[in-house]
Parts: sequence; C-alpha cells; structure tokens
Amino acid sequence: MKKTFLKLAGALAVAAGLLSAPAAEAATINGAVTFSGGATLNGGLTTATGITAFTGTSVLFGTGSYAGTDGTSATFTPFNWSPATTPVSPLWTFSIGGTTYSFDLLSVEVDSQAPTGIVLDGTGIAKITGFEDTPGRWYLSLQPPNLGGNRFTFSSGVDVPEGGSAIALLGLALLGVEGARRRMKAVKA
Repeated sequence: MKKTFLKLAGALAVAAGLLSAPAAEAATINGAVTFSGGATLNGGLTTATGITAFTGTSVLFGTGSYAGTDGTSATFTPFNWSPATTPVSPLWTFSIGGTTYSFDLLSVEVDSQAPTGIVLDGTGIAKITGFEDTPGRWYLSLQPPNLGGNRFTFSSGVDVPEGGSAIALLGLALLGVEGARRRMKAVKA
C-alpha cells in the first residue's frame, strides 16, 4: 500500500510540474499607444472616403508594452473606409533598436463624419517583436482644418486575454486530486 501511495504521489508531482511549467510561447501584448500627425483626405470632411497620406506621425504616448516609445516616428499606411480596404498590413509601424511595433487593421467602422470631424474605429492585430500577436481595437479622430489642419490622433490597445486556459489547468489538477483520493480509498478497502 505504501508503494502504491508513493507511486501515486510521484505521478501527481510530475503531473503538477508539467501543468505549472511555463508555456514556451511569448507573452501577450498589453497597454495602448497613441499617435498624432497630419492626414490628407480624398475629399472634404463630410465627403471623404479615405486617407491618401499621413505626415509627421509620431508616438504621443504609450503604456504597458508600449511604455518608453514616446516621440518615436511612425509610418502609417493610407486606407479607405467607404468601401473599406481591409486588411491593411501594417496600418502603422515603428522600430526602436531591434524591436518592431506594428498594428494590422482588420475592420473599420465610421462612428461619425461631419464638418466637425471624422471618428473611425475597428479591430486589428497588435504585433511587437518577441511578443505573441494580440487582438486589439483602434480609434482615429480627424479634426477639421480650422482646428489645426487635417490633424489626427490615433489610439490602439489590446483586448484582455481570456482566462480559460488557467481554468482548464485548475480543472485538470482537481481531477487528478480526486483520482488520487479514489485510488487511496480503493487500496484501503
């Protein structure tokens, strides 16, 4: 009986070690990044269907995985929202040292388009060298010329990862403990 218990305890220890071992995958991206710069539209604020050029774009500020990127020049890819030209890969990109940051635009929605400005949003994929590609959202606001010329601000951030994998590991561990309890009970009987 003692040998059975020791074998079972050893098997549980190995299983627990495997379940708690760190995964060999990269960390997910967290935080957000905001840009500013100029934009040239293919029409007026109320008639435009796309941006034909971005100028003077740089990181305004970043948080989380984007911390420390403030002031970095960025390159944006022009795109249309009506009809939408998706995907746009990359929508924006910049590099610091050997680390490249980028965002692929997957969807675009028009929140508002009026003489007072244009607001767009959508979904995409955030990418940073050494990190796992992470789903995210983006927002773009274009201001009219009387408020500083076709200036824009752009923000993108990542979605909170789903905690299902942690729940699954906890469930497996509890099943292992229950199995061990039943075996111990059967050995005693």
